[in-house]
Order: sequence, then C-alpha cells, then structure tokens
Amino acid sequence: GMTMVFKRSDTKPEIDPALLDGGDDEYDIDGTDEPDPPYTYDDGNTYDDLGNTNWYGWFRMENYKNVPNRDYFDTDTYDCWGYIGESEDGSHYFEVYRDGMPDDPVITMWVNVYDDHIEPILDGSDWVLDQHIDDSEAYNFNIYPYNDCISLFMYDYEGDDGTACAVSFYMRLDGTEWNEELEELPPRYEEYKAALANK
Repeated sequence: GMTMVFKRSDTKPEIDPALLDGGDDEYDIDGTDEPDPPYTYDDGNTYDDLGNTNWYGWFRMENYKNVPNRDYFDTDTYDCWGYIGESEDGSHYFEVYRDGMPDDPVITMWVNVYDDHIEPILDGSDWVLDQHIDDSEAYNFNIYPYNDCISLFMYDYEGDDGTACAVSFYMRLDGTEWNEELEELPPRYEEYKAALANK
C-alpha cells in the first residue's frame, strides 16, 4: 500500500581517476603504501608440530546392533589416548587406544600431516576396530584440530559378523585444561587431572 518514487539526479558523483584501475595497491586498506600482511586464521592450537602430538579424552561405542549383551540404547564410554606420531622412515600415523588396551588400537591408520589437519592414507592398513576404512568413509578421518581438540562423532562401524555400533571420540591435546562445565569429561578425568597436578 506504499508507493515509492525514485528520481535520477542530474549531479554526477565525483570519481577519483586513480581508483578506476583499483589503485596502485589493491591491498592498501589502511592508507599506507605497504601491502597489508596476509590474513591468517587463528585456530587456537598451541602445538608446534601436529605430527608429534599426544591426545587424551574419551572413546565411545553406542547404538549397538547384533552385539551380545548390548542393547541399541546402551552406551559405553572409556578413557582413551590418541597419538599423531612419526615412524623411523618419516611416515606419520594416527592411533587411538582405549584405556587399559595399550597394545590394541581401536583406530589406526597412516596419515598425511599438514599444518592444520591430518588425512588418512588408505593402503589397507587403516582400521576402526576390525573394519577397514574405504574411500567413501575416509572423509570422516580428515581431522582438523580446533582449540587443541580433535573429535569424531557417530562413525558407523560394522563388523564382518554383522555386529555394528556408532563410534565416537573427543580428545584434547595432552596436558591442556578441560572446560569442566561445558565439555563432557572422560570417566577417569579426575585421576588424569591429579596426575597432571603432580608433574
């Protein structure tokens, strides 16, 4: 119910000819002749080398199917340790170990390590529990740490015997503080915190 009328002005706007080609320096935002430094994204991480880092947190299995003595609504959460390490030949790996199982990783794979993330190398040696990771699932393990945290949520595991569950983990860089009010803490977090305090 409102009529708007636009009228063209007879006055042309003033134009600086020097800016018609973008100016001498397209990065000159602050009025100086020096180009601005490249913008960087601060992800809040405190490690110097992602390829040699240790992580602590929780590992979870839930939504069980065809698992004896486990119902779909059951949830099992364990303390866990994660390692992004380097072998003697310079290859990098990512492994997650459930608390109390130091010789049997629940997740293991060779990875490419970049400044801000890791990505799996699918060579037949990459496993979640006893399931190989295929090409269509590999994106789940492109892991980008943020604020010294890494995570995987609800990855669908299915064993050759028909058992299945959803697998998740959440870990912080070993030695960093947890937000005890906002973050879900590992089951044995108080022991971990006490051990850090005694270091």
